[in-house]
Amino acid sequence: MLIKERLLKASLAVAVLILSGCATGPAFKKVDQVPPGKALIYVYRPAVHGAAVVPGLVFNSLNSVGLTARGYYPHFASPGKVTIAAIATGRSHIDLDARAGETYYVRAGTNFMGMGTTFVQLVPEAEALPELAECKRIPNVPGVDAPPEQ
Repeated sequence: MLIKERLLKASLAVAVLILSGCATGPAFKKVDQVPPGKALIYVYRPAVHGAAVVPGLVFNSLNSVGLTARGYYPHFASPGKVTIAAIATGRSHIDLDARAGETYYVRAGTNFMGMGTTFVQLVPEAEALPELAECKRIPNVPGVDAPPEQ
């Protein structure tokens, strides 16, 4: 009986660790209204594996957003160059030429079961929307322009 009890406790500990890195906010919902003169950038992390490592997501040099597994963050950006970086065991970034009124979809996270290098990539809407449908909203971070949480 002692072995079963230890195995159960170990299994529960692993489950808590895995789930603690997953987003827990409301399910994905498209932003209804983008402020005039702004672009909308959805950054998301569809993979569930490696949830224990949560990369920091940085827009230009603004505050970091924890990019949890199956999480997404909508960001309003001013037109022009926008650098989006994911930082964990390494740093990866892309530069977007954001245009007012446009919407961009960026997939980010970590390779190799969440323990390896980070990645950030622009993806087409048709590829992003099915993955975003499985994501939950990451709470707003002060200093990072985003729509109100619903």
